[in-house]
Amino acid sequence: MATGVRTSRAGTIVLVIDPDPATRLVLEWAAELEGLRPVVVSSASDAYGIFAEESNQIILVVLDIARGAEEGVAARRLQLDAPRVAAIPAVVLSDRPLTDAERATLQPAITVLKPLQVEEAQEIMRGGRSASWREGVFIRGLSGGGPRVVLH
Repeated sequence: MATGVRTSRAGTIVLVIDPDPATRLVLEWAAELEGLRPVVVSSASDAYGIFAEESNQIILVVLDIARGAEEGVAARRLQLDAPRVAAIPAVVLSDRPLTDAERATLQPAITVLKPLQVEEAQEIMRGGRSASWREGVFIRGLSGGGPRVVLH
């Protein structure tokens, strides 16, 4: 397995590409609560290794572009260029709304504005198993804080 990768027990995988330690912990915890196996990486090369090794197990990719955006964007580009994993939905975490160019490049299922709340992390993991992310465009407010999750 790639270096710099943290994995949990066996099972359906959520691949997390995030340089922020606090956000990684929240996402790992939420994935485990939902019965998913979080695989956490901090680089595009590590993500590519996981895509190659675990393509049949990955159901969701979560990438944070708020800090260290280059690795998350590079990992998503690698994913979209690989036919075996291109269709796996991606959740983009950001500290601001995505530009049209970022949306076109990243093709997110949803964008979640940071700071990430625990409830939002759990909703992301629940939604990773849901086909509804691929069926339309709408804004849904979570945690009573107004529109924070944007489905594209």
